[in-house]
Formats: sequence, C-alpha cells, structure tokens
Amino acid sequence: MKEIIQKYEISAGFIRRFLFALLWIIFVGHAMIHWSIQILNPLSQWGEYTLYLTLLLSLTLITCYSSLNFLTAKTTRKVRSSSITYNDLNNLIATSSVILFSMQVVKDQLYPEWISDNIEAMLGYTKQEAMQPDWWLKNLHPQDKDRVIRATVKLFQGELVACDYRFMHKNGSEVWIHDEQRLVYDEQGKLIRVVNTWADVTRQKIALLQQGATGHVFKLHEVSLSTDVDLFTSRINPDIEDSDINSLKPVNLTDDIDFTDRNEMEERIRILAFYDPLTNLPNRRLLLESITQAISASETSRRHGALLFMDLDRFKILNDTYGHNIGDLLLLEVTRRLQINVREGDTIARLGDDEFVVMFNSLDQYASKAETQAKKLAEKIRVALAKPYHLPINLGQPHDFITYHSSVSIGVVLFLGKVSNTEELMKYADLAMYEAKHSGRDAVCVFDPGMQTDLLERSELETEMHQALLEKQFVLYFQPQVDSNGFVTGSEALVRWRHPRYGMVSPAKFIPLAEENGLILPLGQWVLETACIQLANWATRPETVHLTMAVNVSAHQFRQDDFVDQVLEVLERTGASPYKLKLELTESMLVANVEDIIMKMIALKAKGVGFSLDDFGTGYSSLSYLKRLPLDQLKIDQGFVRDILIDANDAAISQMVVALAESMGLSVIAEGVESEEQLGFLQCQGCHAYQGYLFSQPLPIEQFDDFVGQSHSK
Repeated sequence: MKEIIQKYEISAGFIRRFLFALLWIIFVGHAMIHWSIQILNPLSQWGEYTLYLTLLLSLTLITCYSSLNFLTAKTTRKVRSSSITYNDLNNLIATSSVILFSMQVVKDQLYPEWISDNIEAMLGYTKQEAMQPDWWLKNLHPQDKDRVIRATVKLFQGELVACDYRFMHKNGSEVWIHDEQRLVYDEQGKLIRVVNTWADVTRQKIALLQQGATGHVFKLHEVSLSTDVDLFTSRINPDIEDSDINSLKPVNLTDDIDFTDRNEMEERIRILAFYDPLTNLPNRRLLLESITQAISASETSRRHGALLFMDLDRFKILNDTYGHNIGDLLLLEVTRRLQINVREGDTIARLGDDEFVVMFNSLDQYASKAETQAKKLAEKIRVALAKPYHLPINLGQPHDFITYHSSVSIGVVLFLGKVSNTEELMKYADLAMYEAKHSGRDAVCVFDPGMQTDLLERSELETEMHQALLEKQFVLYFQPQVDSNGFVTGSEALVRWRHPRYGMVSPAKFIPLAEENGLILPLGQWVLETACIQLANWATRPETVHLTMAVNVSAHQFRQDDFVDQVLEVLERTGASPYKLKLELTESMLVANVEDIIMKMIALKAKGVGFSLDDFGTGYSSLSYLKRLPLDQLKIDQGFVRDILIDANDAAISQMVVALAESMGLSVIAEGVESEEQLGFLQCQGCHAYQGYLFSQPLPIEQFDDFVGQSHSK
C-alpha cells in the first residue's frame, strides 16, 4: 500500500474525501432501497436483498471509476511534465557553464555514451573526439591523474564524489575542472552509467585561494542530472536533499601538499597555473594572455609586435640517446641563452618539450622595418642556440660531459592591432617554423600566406605516401660510380616516387617528410632489401659481378636496437654478398650516441659490410671519433665540388678530405661532378673515384645495365 501511495502521490486529504464519499453513498443507497421497497411492495425477502446489493454496487463502481480516472489523469500529466528530448536538454545545458558527460558501464568498464554540445566551447574538443574510449583519461593532467582515479574508486564504493583537477585543453593549456560524479541504476538496481557534471573553475580557484583559502578544494553547488534507462530527464534526483548536496565532501587534490604559509601557497598555485615547472618560464596559458594584451597595446601605439615560434632541431635524438635528464639540462641552457639574448620587456615562454616562443613588442610602425628588426633579433637567437653545449653525463663527476651541437628552426609572424587573434598568430608562427625546418633546419623563416597552402599540400602528400608504400609506387634508380678511367665500379641506390598524378616526385620533397612521420623506417627497409636483391642478381653475371652497392641509411634506422639483425637477415634472405654492400652514413648521425653507432658498425663490419661517410665536412664530427669508426670510404659532398673551381675554401676542404682519407687508409669519392674541369681538379688533388651528371644521371635498372655494358666496351 505504501508503494502505491508513493507512486501516485496520494495525499491524506484525498483519502479523507474518498472515505467520506463512500460513506455518503452507503447512506443514500440505504435510504433509496427502503423507499423502493415501499413502492414495489410486496417483494419477497430475497428480492429485497437483491435490489439492495444491486444499487449499492452500482454506486460504488461509479465512485471507484471516477477516482481511477482522476489518478490516471494526474499520472499522465506528471509523465508529460517530466519528459524531455535530447534537443531540449542540449539547449538547456548550452546556456549554462556546465558540461554533462555520461559513461556507460559495460562489464565493469566505462565507455563514453553521451556528452553535451558545449564541450567544444569549454575544452576545444569536438564531440567525436570526446567520445573516444581513452579521451578523458588521456587528457587528465599527469600530476592529478592518480588522485582522480582514487576518487573514482571511492565513487564505486558508494561515496558521493566531487573533485577538482586539471584537464588539458585542446590548445595545450590547463583548465581546472570541478567534477561531480553520480552512479545511475536501472529499475532492477543494476549499475548502468556514471554521470559527471563539469564546470570550468580555473579563475575562481586561483581567486579564492588568493583571498585566503587554506588548501581545501572549494565547493560548487552543481547537482548531477539523473537519467532513466533510455533518456536523460531534467528533474533533480529526488534522493538528494539540499542538506546532502551541501554536505558533499569533495576529494581534496592538495592533501599531499603541506602549505603552512598562505603566501607560500598562493605563490605555489600561481606558479603551477602560469609557469613551466622545469624552466620557470611562462607556460601556454600565460603566453596566450600576454599575446592578447600585446595585440591591444599595438592597436593603441600603432607599433608592430612579432611572435617567434622556435623548435629545437633533433632534440628527440638527444632525449632517446642520453635520457630525459640530459635533455632537461639542454632545455635549461637554452632558456639561459634566450634570456640573455632578448631585450628587456620581451616575453619568453615554453610551450612544452622542445618548443619555445619569444614575443617582441614595440617594433617599428612600418611593416618592412619591423620585419627587418624581427629577423635580426631572431637571427641573434639562432646563432646563440647553435653554439656547442657542454652537458655533464654524470653530475657526480664534473669532467664527464658530452659536447652536443644543436640548432633551432624559428618561425616569425608580425602583428599590429586586432587584425589577427591570438590563436591565428600562434598558428601562423608555427607554420613559419615548419617552413624553416623543411628548408633544411637551423633557419629563420617569416610567415607568408602561401605557407598555409603548402602545409595542406604536405599533409596530402603524407597521406599519399602511406598509399604509395602499399601500392609499390616507389622505385630504385642507380647512379654509376666510376674510376679515373671511366670504368663502372658500382652504384648508389636512390629511391624515387613514381606518383600516379604528379609523375616523379623529388626525393628532396618526400624524404624529409618520411623522416618526420616515421615512414622512413619501412621505406628504408624496402630500399635495403630491393638493393640487396639487385646485388645478388648482379653476382650471377660476369659483367656485373664486381659491382658494389651503396645504400643510404637514415639516423632513424641506425638507432633501432635490432638494426644489425635487420641488415644481416636481409643479406641472408636475398643471398647478396655483404662484401659488396656499402652503407652510407651522414656526418650528422655522429652528433649523438656515437658509442652505440660504433658498436653496430663493428658488428656489421665483422660480417663484411662496408661503410662510407657521406656529406663529410658539412657536420660537426670529431676527428677523435672519426678515427674510431670502422670506415672504408669518405665522400666529398657535392656542395664543395660545385664551387671547387671558384671558391678557395671549397678547394681547401676537398684537399683536406683527400689528405685525411689517405692518412687513415681510406678511399675517397667525390659526388656531384658535372664538368671536365671539376674532374681534372679533383684528379690533381688525388681523388680517383667519382659520381655525377658528367658520367650519368641516376638510371632505372635496365638503363643502368646498358650503361655498364657500354663502359666496359670502351
């Protein structure tokens, strides 16, 4: 009976009125029966009772029917008043600062089920991104993740949970979220979902703490919206009274920190919110606010500002080789150099990893002069960051250090007033930085609107590269290597991309892209395997059995732990002779982890594989390391050969390479030989092996075989 009263919300007044009506019916019915008996007399006693019961039951049924109609109408009105559509709910939430996020419980696992449309406005993510299974956990701030997970465990133990934590905005900034979590059960008492309500409390949190908060997470009276099995509804959960909401005990994310002094706590919170913990430079959040202020200031002063987006070149190699501790030391030294190479009042920020931003204010009012000023300041920074770094490997032994050579790619964008907003400026500076990287790194590049078009083309090219590997669009060309008599001694294998729409795509266009996106690993493996198959094929014919094969190896390939095993496995599978294979390394590979490179080279050398040092003279390799490398050959870079007749420095460098190779017992070969005059000069210096367009351009295998036959018939 109690359940019926609760279900239909039957009040005490309704029950009193119903009983009074029933008694009145009995009284009136009794009177009518006596009146009927007198009129219809003489009835038998049996007929009297029958008439009495018939009239009484009829009146009772009429009363019950009316009551049921009343209850049914009331229930229908209640159901209609409580139902709401998804659109109604979204419209309701869109006008508030609260995000509603529902996760379905399936076999003790949580899966995103629904999220309100205002997710993008608050956190920058689309609904599709937010519905990925690992989205929430992946974007929790690393320092808060363990505490939030512990809080969620308490939720499943039956506690009401409300906690504050940092969540990563899509633009990289940190957002403080106040999260209240509720468990939702179906009619059988089975847990079916977890409903979260999120509010952005970043500014409130910092403000309240500065006003004297004592380390406790403040409370926001947001109540979670309950659901039925099929549809979210707009009514507040009836099981929660106002006193229950106010007494929710939030999980304190600062319990592990003992703030005994309020000023110390306020400073700590300010630093965590606005500064990078490693370098103490402003972080992305503070930088974005500074850019907004600088835009307004330039609007008033009519003087240009400039944004410099910087990315350290090949920083990942240092991190992977020596560990993050050494990488952090480099970042600290970069910070120090930046601070002494900017003007007073300029802003330096670290966005994360190896990315820094410098903002210059109060440049010239004329765009051309402002651009010249910005480029000059950027060039000063580039030169400062390119100087060698002396990084201690073991801090307990001050003399145990490495000398590391780094460089930086810098993108520059000017701004004046509110022509562009903050996010657009960051995007433009980032585009200019990537253009500097693609131009060869260690460069400064000023933003040009055409860069956005180039970026789209590069993105399209990257997608098509994946397809090219699957559809075997890459082919090998072979450039002959000859001696002083023009006799072909071998070839260098060079990869080409035969694009179905664009024809031959230049390696200068897709090789750097492959190194960036990791495709250089499968592509390099394919080149090595295809070259070895051809080498084995040459070994079956008398006219080509003597030919060697030079194959370029990228730093990404050489850094793989199993690189030696990969090469030996390819040689064994293809049947190619290791004594005819020559792996070409670039000098830039010797910048980091030289010991590992030497060990791998020795292991392959023991099996007969040869090594040539490509682009020698263009990098920073130490002679002390050079003499330890098991090399067979040095290669004079084509950059020196090109101007060898008109540039005394290039001529001196090529002479030095020849002399060094002779003193170390190595052979030497010059690449990029294009004229008889260059050939004669190199011969006089003592270089007797060459490759270049003077002899032949890179050829497909059929034409290469013909070229070999012709050279032997001379």
